[in-house]
Amino acid sequence: MRIILVFLSPNTTTKGVSEEIDKVFSQEGQEVITLNIGEKDNREYNKIDFQAFEGADLIGIGCPVYHLTIAEPMERFLLDALPHIKEKSPAIRAFLYLTYSGITSGKAFANAARMLEKNQISLAGAVKIKAPHFREAKGYPDEEATEYIRLFCSRLSENKFLPMTWNQVHSVFRRRKAIINMIYPAAKTIGKLREQAITISPDRCVGCGKCADQCPVRAIAVCQKAIRDARTCMYCYHCAVICPGGAVKCDLDKVYHMIRLNKKIVGTENPSNEIYL
Repeated sequence: MRIILVFLSPNTTTKGVSEEIDKVFSQEGQEVITLNIGEKDNREYNKIDFQAFEGADLIGIGCPVYHLTIAEPMERFLLDALPHIKEKSPAIRAFLYLTYSGITSGKAFANAARMLEKNQISLAGAVKIKAPHFREAKGYPDEEATEYIRLFCSRLSENKFLPMTWNQVHSVFRRRKAIINMIYPAAKTIGKLREQAITISPDRCVGCGKCADQCPVRAIAVCQKAIRDARTCMYCYHCAVICPGGAVKCDLDKVYHMIRLNKKIVGTENPSNEIYL
């Protein structure tokens, strides 16, 4: 079986999940190809070689939940790429794996499933996995997350990757979407408010380019010094965490305060990790 893992990982947690899925399926003897659409060479979707998808059996779509839905770069990729993928491999099926902070997976599953259904790509299963925020991502996936990732892969295999009916899909995700519809305005507002100013100090920037290379949305360019485009930024704060010289400035403590406030408003999902088949 040929499996393509397409993922976006602003703070490396979804990348860690992808690597674990790759490891599990590769050990089973499956052919696994990974495509990180946040990497420098893959951010321009019109330049991606879709020949890799020809003859593929499965596409795994991995993404963090941002503002109660899939992150905008992944949504844009799916809108552009799914018709090409379906053309290259008409019988391809999909599975979803989403990382989130434990507060809520929001409308992310329902929105991703809607795009798959529109392109007549069946859904074989989905999983949500609790992941830490950007400053705590080192060492993830931990033992609990790894165990759950392996359980998900095992259940997909045991089920022979058979697709869910769309009635099943709608039923599974309808309740979560209904709850989010009630709290969406307040939670969305708090989520936007936590977008704290990010500045780059030219005095401290050495032009190493690390932030530009790892920015998943090409919001940073380096011309001797790093320059950030606020209009493109998705506020993942990865640049502020990884800058070796501390040139990228942001009040991360205030961001965490807003996250805690969001958690009080929305609560936390129970169970925090869940498989949908």
